[in-house]
Amino acid sequence: MTRDGVLANHALRRTYATIGRAAGVPKDSIRRLLNHTGGDVTDHYIRDSGLGRLHAIEQETISAAIVKAMDGPRGLI
Repeated sequence: MTRDGVLANHALRRTYATIGRAAGVPKDSIRRLLNHTGGDVTDHYIRDSGLGRLHAIEQETISAAIVKAMDGPRGLI
């Protein structure tokens, strides 16, 4: 695998682990799904921050407003 392939693979695994954790999947389950033998490795894959959660909430608010506007009369936006 090329260096770019290795980096892409790890980016996908980090995304998978982070989304899984945000969805409430226990860290131990994510560890097993990633085929890690120790929790320390899995901790490096999960990107978790309060700021990230804040942005997720804001994104949901914006998305809901867009969907609501799309259901109404045209030209509101």
